[in-house]
Amino acid sequence: MSQLLEKMKMDLTLKEYSPNTNVSHLSKHFAKPPGLLTEDDIRDYLFHSITVRKLSSSFVNTAYSAIKFFFETTLGRDWNM
Repeated sequence: MSQLLEKMKMDLTLKEYSPNTNVSHLSKHFAKPPGLLTEDDIRDYLFHSITVRKLSSSFVNTAYSAIKFFFETTLGRDWNM
């Protein structure tokens, strides 16, 4: 597992959140490290999850929250979505 995903799991544990995350699925979907993903990548992934994979709104909302946490807390990047 990448160092960023390990750091995210630590950040989640420190905030007493579940360490399960959808960020690794997102990274695999685009076949690139999660730190290199763009807002367009995230938007495409969420759209694909809704329209192609037909995943529930609760799954997509959970994925969105995990991805947002990763970008803001683990990477320290601004979240503009």
